[in-house]
Amino acid sequence: MDKAIVILQTIAMVVLGAAAVYYNTNAKLKAKTTALIAQAEDTYKDVTKAGGGKRSWVVDRLYALIPNPLRVIITRDMVETIVQNTFDEVTKYAKLQLDKAFAGEGSTHGTD
Repeated sequence: MDKAIVILQTIAMVVLGAAAVYYNTNAKLKAKTTALIAQAEDTYKDVTKAGGGKRSWVVDRLYALIPNPLRVIITRDMVETIVQNTFDEVTKYAKLQLDKAFAGEGSTHGTD
């Protein structure tokens, strides 16, 4: 009975350790994604219709940051999803800021 408890505790520690490493790596990827998206925008600023190329560029760089043992858990598809979600959030925020800027600009013209 004691051996079973020790085995279960060991399995639990391994699973929790793997989960901690996964979440830590995932958080680092999300933080790095925004910076790489900005860098890709700058790198490809003179290229028309480079959306797919920019996305691949960012995904390649992020995926290279993942340690090989974790690539079994954090797949390239997951990295692509992180990149797309981050891009969508950045785009949504930028549109919100533009809407606010134009709304504020429109209200000042009425007082001229």
